[in-house]
Amino acid sequence: MDWTPFIAPDDSYLLFSSQRGHNYGDLYISFHDIHSDKWSEPINLGEQINTGSQETFPTVSPDGKYLFFTRWTNEENDMDIYWVSTKFIDRLKELYTNEK
Repeated sequence: MDWTPFIAPDDSYLLFSSQRGHNYGDLYISFHDIHSDKWSEPINLGEQINTGSQETFPTVSPDGKYLFFTRWTNEENDMDIYWVSTKFIDRLKELYTNEK
């Protein structure tokens, strides 16, 4: 099951939360190839973003510098908001699409 998508303003990538495999809810990214108009297979954002808790609601700041998302805490029905630099998105794009 996939939910809470965020598409980049330039349509170059899509961030979303997903329950794939045994993960409760991780954040993934898929890159858009404008030449073929196809999307890459989803890439798990890894343990620097994802934990054993559920991560959801990815969104990027208007200036494109920060990824914001929520994560369930150990408290009942409670979430916290987290943010990280989006520089890792460019590195992932280079790794998985051979684009620079």
